[in-house]
Amino acid sequence: MALLDALTEWEEAWRARGVPVDDRLAPGLNPDEIRAAIEFAPVHDDAITWYSWRNGANPLTPRMEAVPSGRILTSLSEALRERDEILSSEADEGINDAEDAYRRSWLPVASSEPGNLLSLDLNRGAVFRSDVGEGWSTEYPQWHLQISANLETLVRTWIAELSRGDYSWNAGGWFDFDGLDQPKDLRSRHVLG
Repeated sequence: MALLDALTEWEEAWRARGVPVDDRLAPGLNPDEIRAAIEFAPVHDDAITWYSWRNGANPLTPRMEAVPSGRILTSLSEALRERDEILSSEADEGINDAEDAYRRSWLPVASSEPGNLLSLDLNRGAVFRSDVGEGWSTEYPQWHLQISANLETLVRTWIAELSRGDYSWNAGGWFDFDGLDQPKDLRSRHVLG
């Protein structure tokens, strides 16, 4: 339950800044729904906790960046669709077995620009940052970097950054902050986006 405690604390940090969290994020799913949807790999406990906490951004409101991650939370259905598209494209390009291929046990949990994903390894619980997208080839394989041993550690890093930095929710419905003020090591490791 340590991950759930961290997620709750992260959400409370947004609420303290005036974010209408319940309008911007979708309610969580039932754990049985999550297990049934993830049939391609063992379902890591962190996936159950993540998607039972919140099922991504609310599709009926403008998408909120999950500050300071630099990404938007992905719903389970979006994650499964994105994963299938990546694996299908890799198969078309002949790189599905390459060392740099997107792993079959990975599931996107958040994304920014198309192709910039945070994925949970359903076998180990580690979190990877990936660049995937159009024009993949064996000559230019996608790029993956493990950014955290698990989701709890990652979320706690984001909470610490929220406490340290100047992140404010504005009337326009997004966060204002100075990206240049973010710790360079966290930005270079793609922990912050």
